[in-house]
Amino acid sequence: MDSLLDTFRAQISPAFVAQHATRLSEREGGISKALAGMAPALLAGILNRADDPAFMAQLHRSITGANGGQSAPTLPGVVFGAKLPAVVHALAAYSGTRTTTVNALLDSVGPMMAGLLKSRMSQENPDARGITKILRDESNSILGTLPTGLASILDLTVVATPETPAPQPHYSDWLLPLLLLLALGGGLLFYLKA
Repeated sequence: MDSLLDTFRAQISPAFVAQHATRLSEREGGISKALAGMAPALLAGILNRADDPAFMAQLHRSITGANGGQSAPTLPGVVFGAKLPAVVHALAAYSGTRTTTVNALLDSVGPMMAGLLKSRMSQENPDARGITKILRDESNSILGTLPTGLASILDLTVVATPETPAPQPHYSDWLLPLLLLLALGGGLLFYLKA
């Protein structure tokens, strides 16, 4: 199954980027970069607060629409709260776009991301714990693509789990056998000449 980020990227077509660039009077490259930063920012914000039951319950209600008839707050508003303006400024600086552009894009991306989370939850685990499990499983890719500076704005306490690198051969693993082989070859040559 594709990661949330891969699924999100697949939904962002060149036509989607071009349409928003035209509508917002921005370069397509800036729109693409802003979108590329928004998805990991939203997911990292959720991941960072995954141990807060009240937040996760509010997020679950927002994603599933179970708000008791009240209008659901937007996903970026739920995730970032009072930090939303700082996140918007950081994403604008990262992408080279205006803050009004980032706000407009968040209005489009928020429902898309909520739909992705809802869809994934329905496949795996339909409660708030399902979101937590999904995001923890994908934390390395989420945090690895988070734009610089957003980790400090979001006060991230989660960190990517480093991938265990393949063991590198040490020079001692091959040097000693090589030296022994050379000494044996040298001794054989010396013996044969004599």
